[in-house]
Amino acid sequence: MTMLLQSLKIRSLLVLGFSFTLVITLVIAIVGGVALQSVVDRVDKADDANRIIKQVLALRLAEKNFVLAGKTEQQQEVVHTLALIQSQLDETSGQFTDSENLDQLTELNNNIALYRRAFTALTLADTNAKLKRTEMEQLAQQLEQDLNKFRALQKKQVQQLLASGADISAVTDELNEADNANRLIKYLLDTRRDEKNMLLGNNEVAAKQVRAGLSDASQLADSILQNTERQDSKQVVQQVIEGWQRYANAFNAFYQYYSERQQLDRQLTDSARTLVDTAEALRADQRNELDRDTGFSYQLLLLGGTAALVISALVAWLLIRVITKPLKHVYKAMLDVAQGEGDLTRRLPVKGKNELALLAGAFNEFAEKMRSAIETVAGKVMQLSSASEELSVTSDQSSEAIQQQRLQTDSLAAAMEQMAATTMEVARNIASSNVMAEEAKQQADAGTEIVSNSVQQVHNVALQITQAAEIVKQLATQAQGVSSVLDVINSLADQTNLLALNAAIEAARAGENGRGFAVVASEVRVLAGKTQSSAAEIRDMIEQLEQSAKQSVEVMQNCANGTGQATTLSQQSGQALSSISDSINDMLDVSTQIASAAEQQRATTEDMNRNTQMIRDLATQNADAIKQTSATTRELAGMAEELQVMTGQFRIN
Repeated sequence: MTMLLQSLKIRSLLVLGFSFTLVITLVIAIVGGVALQSVVDRVDKADDANRIIKQVLALRLAEKNFVLAGKTEQQQEVVHTLALIQSQLDETSGQFTDSENLDQLTELNNNIALYRRAFTALTLADTNAKLKRTEMEQLAQQLEQDLNKFRALQKKQVQQLLASGADISAVTDELNEADNANRLIKYLLDTRRDEKNMLLGNNEVAAKQVRAGLSDASQLADSILQNTERQDSKQVVQQVIEGWQRYANAFNAFYQYYSERQQLDRQLTDSARTLVDTAEALRADQRNELDRDTGFSYQLLLLGGTAALVISALVAWLLIRVITKPLKHVYKAMLDVAQGEGDLTRRLPVKGKNELALLAGAFNEFAEKMRSAIETVAGKVMQLSSASEELSVTSDQSSEAIQQQRLQTDSLAAAMEQMAATTMEVARNIASSNVMAEEAKQQADAGTEIVSNSVQQVHNVALQITQAAEIVKQLATQAQGVSSVLDVINSLADQTNLLALNAAIEAARAGENGRGFAVVASEVRVLAGKTQSSAAEIRDMIEQLEQSAKQSVEVMQNCANGTGQATTLSQQSGQALSSISDSINDMLDVSTQIASAAEQQRATTEDMNRNTQMIRDLATQNADAIKQTSATTRELAGMAEELQVMTGQFRIN
C-alpha cells in the first residue's frame, strides 16, 4: 500500500484524500438529510395537530358566545368553525400512516359528527325556548294589565262606597278584595323575579319558586272569584284566572325547552371536551414522535460525524507520512549543506517519478552547480585580493598629491577673500556717502520748498495788511459819517430842550391844571440834556477812533514795506538752496560712478573667490573620494578574505 502511494504524485494523493473525505461527507449529508426530512415531516404533522387544537378551542369560544348571546352571527361562526375543523381533518388524514394516529383521527371525526348533531339540536331547542319565552312574556304583560284593571276596579268600588256612606262592613269587604288584587300583583312580580333568577343562574330552586308562585296565585284568584258578589268584579277576576293559567302553561312549555337546551348544552360541552382531549392526545403523540425523530437524527449525525472525523484523520496521517518522509531526507541534506561541513559532493537517492523524486533530483543538480560555482569563485577571489592590494597603494599616493593641492588652494582662497572684503568696504563707504548726499539733497529741496512757501506767506500777509489798511480807512470815513449823525442828534436835543422850555412856560401859565404837563416838560428837558451829554461822549470816542485808525494805517503801511523786503530776502535764500541742490546732484553722479566701479570690482573678486572655492571643494571631494576608494579597497580586500574563508567551508573535491 505504501509503495503504491509513493508511486503516485502529490497532486494525485491530495485529490485521492480529498475525494475520499468528500464521499464520506456526502454520505453523512444524505443520511442527515433523510433524518432531517423525517423531522420536518413530523413537525408538519405536529403543526396540523396544533392547528386542530387551535380550531377546536376557537369552536369552544364561538359556542360559548352563542350560548351567552344566542345570535345568528355566533351560530354561523360555530358552523363555519366546524367546517374548518372537518377540512383540516380531511387534509391531515392523508399525511398520517400510523394506525394509532389514524384511529385518533377517526375518533376526532366521530366526535365532530356528534358535536354537530348536538349543536343542531341545541339550536332548535334554543329557538323553541326563545319563542316560548316571548309568548310567556307577552302573557305576563297581558296578565299584568288585567291585574291593574282589577285593582283599579276595586279602588273605584271602595271610593263609591265611601262616597255613598255605606256600611263599614261592606267597605271592609271591598278593601279586602282590593288587598287581594295587590297580592296578586305582588305574586306576579315575585314570579317574574324568580323567572329571571332561573334564566340567569340556571337555578332549579328558582324554577320551583316560579311554580309555587303560580299555584298560590291561582288559588288566591279562585278564592277571590268565590267571595266576590259584583258581576263586573267576577268578570275581571275570571280574566285574571284565565291569564294566570295561560301564563303557567307558557312557563311550563318554556321550561321544558329550556331544560332540554340545558341538557343539550351539557352534551355539547362533553363532546367538545372529548374533541379537545383527542386532539391533545394526537398532539402529544406527535410531540413524542418528534422528540424521538430528533434524537435519532442527532445520534445519527453525531455517529456519522465522528466516523468521518476518524477516517479523515487516518487518511490525513497516511498522506502526511507518505509526503513528509522523503521531505525529511531532503531537509537533512540541505541542513547539512547550510549548517554542517558544506559537503557539496553529497547526492540524494531518486525513487519513483513523483514530485518528491523530482525534488531529490533537483537538489542533486543544485549541489553540483553550487560546487562548480564555489570552485570558480574561490579562484576569482585570489585574483581580487591581489588587485585590491595594488589599488590600495595607488589610492594612498593620490591622496597625498590631492592634500598638497588643497593646501595651495586654501592660501589662494584666503587672499581672494581678503581682497573681496576690502572691495566690499569701499563699496559700503561709497554707499554711505551716497545716502548722506541724498539726505542733504532732500533737505536742500525741503528748504527751497519752505523758503518758497515763506515768500508766498509773506506776500499773502502783505496783501492782508494792505486790505486791513483799506478797511481801517473805510472805518475812519464811516466814523466821520457818525459825527454828522451826532450833529443831527445834538440839533434834535436842542430843539427838544426848547420845546420843553416852551412847555414849562405854558404849564406855568396854566397854573394847577398845567402842573402835570410841567413835570413832563421837566423830564423831557432832563432827557434832552442827557442826550446832548451822550452825543458829546460819542463824539469824543469817534475822534479817538479816527486817531487810532490813522495810526493803524501808518503801522500797516510800515508792515507792508517790511514784508516786501522779507519777500526779496526769501527769494534770494531759495536761489542759494537751489544752487546747493544742483551741486549735491553733481556729487551724487560722481559717487554713483565710483560705486558702480567698486561694485564691478567686487563682483569680479567674488567670481574669482567662487571659482577658487570650487577648485578647493573639488580638491576636497577628490581627496574624500580617494579616501573612500582606499577604504572600499580595504573593505574589498577584507571581503575577499571572507570569501576565501566561506568558500573554504564547502567541500568540492
